[in-house]
Amino acid sequence: MPDRLSRHLLAKCAPAMMLGVLVAVPMALGASAAPGDVASQVVSFVPGGPWSQIQGGAAHLGQMRLDPKDQAESASVPRPPAPPYEQVWRFDPPDSAGVSGPVVQGETVYALGEKSVYAVDLATGEARWSVPREAGPLTVPVVTASSGGASPRLIYTEGVGAKTELVGVNTGSQRQLWTVPLEDDAMADVTLDDGIALVGNSSGKVFAVDVATGKVSWSVVPTKGRVEVAPAVSDGVVYVAVRSSETGSPMVVALDEATGTEKWEARLGVPGTVVSGLSVTGSSVLAAVYSPIYSVLDSLSTADGALRWTSGIRSASLLALVRSYAAVSDGRVYVTDITGGIYGIDVASGKRVWDFQMDSTLQLRGSPVVVGGFVVTGFNDGRLAAFYPSSGHLAWQSRTGDGALKSMAVAPGILVAGVAGDQGGLVAFKHSDTPYELSDVVSSTTMEVGAVVLAYLAALLLAGGVILGLGRLLNERLRRFASSEDDEADETSGDEGEEE
Repeated sequence: MPDRLSRHLLAKCAPAMMLGVLVAVPMALGASAAPGDVASQVVSFVPGGPWSQIQGGAAHLGQMRLDPKDQAESASVPRPPAPPYEQVWRFDPPDSAGVSGPVVQGETVYALGEKSVYAVDLATGEARWSVPREAGPLTVPVVTASSGGASPRLIYTEGVGAKTELVGVNTGSQRQLWTVPLEDDAMADVTLDDGIALVGNSSGKVFAVDVATGKVSWSVVPTKGRVEVAPAVSDGVVYVAVRSSETGSPMVVALDEATGTEKWEARLGVPGTVVSGLSVTGSSVLAAVYSPIYSVLDSLSTADGALRWTSGIRSASLLALVRSYAAVSDGRVYVTDITGGIYGIDVASGKRVWDFQMDSTLQLRGSPVVVGGFVVTGFNDGRLAAFYPSSGHLAWQSRTGDGALKSMAVAPGILVAGVAGDQGGLVAFKHSDTPYELSDVVSSTTMEVGAVVLAYLAALLLAGGVILGLGRLLNERLRRFASSEDDEADETSGDEGEEE
């Protein structure tokens, strides 16, 4: 209540009196305003920390970029950790099973539980604080940077059905600052760009919310259906995947970030298909499309939505998780499938450079990330695995415990993953200093040309030997048969001569 009254008075007072109101009103009300509450009126909140949202940034590229200033000022700035990894801590939520994928700001990791929102120390895994949360889908939140003396803000969804809301919390005071009704279930993760939080609901409506004030900048329904993954943003354009309720096919819609005006829409796949999270790089919007018959990775033009190329992937199943996202780095896109396959595909041409199959291990909720010079992803059996980006060969893998590994957050020197299931929580890894030689394992589905040629030659020799042996046996039998017939003919001739 003091918050609302303070803002009301501020809005009514003349600019010359504003400073006095900022100081006097909270004192008169017997409460002190949180720094973020006042500063939010004049500052713009931007994504904070190395991993502010799902796949690290608004374009969902799954990679951590160090600040060039930090790189130039200090060679001692910790780099993203490379394998081999060792577990450094595990956080088990006290009142719920499983958490959302994590985000990182400063020295704190944030994640949603079923009934609480958790802030965890990045170095130790100890709980810093928690606040109550209305039960709802465990979507990945976003976190802002501090600005103008205001504490960072955590933006997340809570509730179900018509009671679903987008919530803004001051991470310093843990005070709820604002809520925005989302009108229907929010299955999609939240995206943050240029001070605006973007999220869609299960009716196909997309909301753009100013995180400083909680005011809805715009909301549109580009097509009726379900928004199940976070919007992706690049160069002032918002790209949204919607499963159309009219056609049954997934659609990608491009919206103007400032106004929500539709720029183009593109249909992907056939009725019944589902689409993964979107990633935007250069002039391409990348989306994996899964169906019971086939699965592909599609590249759409950011200019008009035209299909640039399509690349087949092995999995074909409606069980494929639509919340998995790709990772993009150095001209390649890395994507996973439901059967435990991971693929390296050239962004420009769509040519599959490599793929690796993890012995039919089901890939449930994880999304690959590029960290420490490797492609890293998690699997439903708790396995964490790292692959060489050039060849796709398996470099390292290890079981981390029960529970499927979900999306990950990367920070200097540490990797944090969400864990699903009854034993769910957060688990953190760092580079292991124990001497270990990385492996170089080739996928069982990769054809070794030399070995295949030798196998074919051996098979041909064996087949030739069998055929030669059978030929000789048949020839011998034919000769014996012919001899017996000649003998019978001679005997018959002799008998006839005697009768004469």
